[in-house]
Amino acid sequence: MKQKMAELALAAGSKAFRQQDWKGVSEQLGRYTELQPKVDDPQVWYHLGSARIQTKEFAGAITPLENYIKNTGGTKTAQYAGLLLGQAYEETGNNPKARETYERAEKLYPGSDFAPMIRNRLRRVASAMSGPGIAPLPPQPPAPKPQQPAPQPAAQPQQ
Repeated sequence: MKQKMAELALAAGSKAFRQQDWKGVSEQLGRYTELQPKVDDPQVWYHLGSARIQTKEFAGAITPLENYIKNTGGTKTAQYAGLLLGQAYEETGNNPKARETYERAEKLYPGSDFAPMIRNRLRRVASAMSGPGIAPLPPQPPAPKPQQPAPQPAAQPQQ
């Protein structure tokens, strides 16, 4: 019975992924990974983790993305999963782990399309870690000078 429920959840989660129903993917593949003692297909982990990034369930995305990366080695998809995993760590306040994850992902394919995004996130995390914990505000344009009132004629002395 449990195996049948797991298979149904996997089928529903896969269908939701094809339809880009990220909430459905998160729910169904999440249920599948709870019911299935060993998940053999690393794509399940990737789809679950990326769906949870889409639905802003950052803490829930960490384990699936870690599992995907452990099971796939150095593919370009693993690099993108590293970008997503770093984002999940960043969003949950774990900047040291985010930095480590971004560095590892960037080294996989330094010339890939994802590498510039990863390097930008690395800079942002490094800046957040070195500052007082608050991201600096972007530079603001100078405030306009206040207009000077038109000169008034001098008052005539009273006699």
